[in-house]
Amino acid sequence: MKKLLYILLFVPLTFLGQENYSLSFDNTDWIDLGNSPILTQPQQASFLVKVKMNELTGYQDIHTVFFRTSLGGQIDFGYDEEHQGFYLAVFINGDDWYKVFCSASLEYHTIVGTYDRINSEIKIYKDGVLSDSMTVPDSDLHQYNHISSLCGNNFNKTPYANVDEVIVWESILSDEIIQNFTNCSNMSEQNDLVGYWNFNEGSGDTVYDISGNGNHGTIYGATYSDDVPEQNCESSDELSIIEQLNTSFDAWNISIDLGAGWNMFGYGCPTSIGVAEGLSNHTDIIVITKDNNGNVYMPEFGFNGIGDFTPGFGYQIKITEAIEGFSLCDWYVNDIPEDNIVSLQDYIVQLEDSIELLNTTPTLPTYEVGDLAEGGIVFYVDETGQHGLVAATEDNSQMWDWGCYGIEIIGANGIEIGTGLQNTLDITSGCLTSGDIAANIALAYVSEGYNDWYLPSQNELIEMYNTIGPNGQDGNIGEFSTAGWSRFYWSSTEINHNKAFFLNFGSGSATANKYDNFSVRPIRSF
Repeated sequence: MKKLLYILLFVPLTFLGQENYSLSFDNTDWIDLGNSPILTQPQQASFLVKVKMNELTGYQDIHTVFFRTSLGGQIDFGYDEEHQGFYLAVFINGDDWYKVFCSASLEYHTIVGTYDRINSEIKIYKDGVLSDSMTVPDSDLHQYNHISSLCGNNFNKTPYANVDEVIVWESILSDEIIQNFTNCSNMSEQNDLVGYWNFNEGSGDTVYDISGNGNHGTIYGATYSDDVPEQNCESSDELSIIEQLNTSFDAWNISIDLGAGWNMFGYGCPTSIGVAEGLSNHTDIIVITKDNNGNVYMPEFGFNGIGDFTPGFGYQIKITEAIEGFSLCDWYVNDIPEDNIVSLQDYIVQLEDSIELLNTTPTLPTYEVGDLAEGGIVFYVDETGQHGLVAATEDNSQMWDWGCYGIEIIGANGIEIGTGLQNTLDITSGCLTSGDIAANIALAYVSEGYNDWYLPSQNELIEMYNTIGPNGQDGNIGEFSTAGWSRFYWSSTEINHNKAFFLNFGSGSATANKYDNFSVRPIRSF
């Protein structure tokens, strides 16, 4: 019962409380979906875009290619400067355009377009109200089709729009559902859902299809923004608490098939769960799991840099064998006795105050270079001051070789800040040396309960030297060695099969043979 109450508590909070982003598109920005075969028989389809134009004048063309056919037909959504409005267009086999329009303004609009091949009709709705419709002739759009891009502008035009989300269904939405989506993207509306991109990743160049259908995309040029529409999600009076729960369970319990090798999946469960616990049924075949910030889980090494799966976030996983029916949320459904659901209604009133308290977003602390925090000493922070890198407060007690002499390590050539962890993992997985090398020593380091340390990349090592090292504004506050052999510090950046980058903290010189024994100063991100 305790777990069941916990689940109910988070039903209205999970997707409202997560951090929300839009994508800002300028000039030739777009998202490549790799010709996803998403609508296999588009007799009927609906498309939703939450979009805000940043300019209404000047020749512009924001368009999303919802799908194309092998014979040249396609369906587009876009903004037309001549009409100063949005359109949904059916382009039939290279011959004719059929367009329906609605007006636009410099604020967010929820635009829904429907294509009904059965009744030869297209419609466009703005903010829940039908704006325009048109009869179109029969076409060959059903032959073969795919989504090829989202919010793409393949012409050199002026800056134009923020897009908060894009959703695709293989059915015609009812007027009631369209009106509901104007205020709130209701995750319970899962019927015939074939693609859903909410752009809430916040970083990286991958957008995840959270419908569970795997139509993930790659960002080209677009940037994340906190300019998002207001949400007004309220429970429907027509659904009882039990009906809402059952609908939510269906949405959470989506399963997908994973193939051997690399895969991507979204975590849609209502609350967080430990990565090791969530993947415990597949530990033996998991090589590595990554989040969108580069943190990893490697069960072979007992290393979990991710911590917990976060609702609404995407992840990558590499496995040695295929998994049919992969799901992380079925335990919520299977754990709930049916007889207990009814008794939950007695607790609703008691939990209202707790819901408001839990929905308050905590304020993260901010740091400055030189602060002692997060298990070490801060040597780099981003523009928010809430995230960055810390170095261990001391060197490892011994000096170690880089290892892998005469062996080129694929992937361990990252130079920039943010590449040190991946370099380190590539060294440990690709180096034939099984003994104590610099990368293994860094990964094994533990300080103040933090166990997610790694060997810094070239630029991360240089940043330490210039901020908390001998070249820092406040002097060598990191207490690095500046004399003797211990003044040489390894990075995780490989130069070639015989050499790797190091830094002499006495003089600032660099590069050495992999078999040299140098100091190790682990770092971690926060």
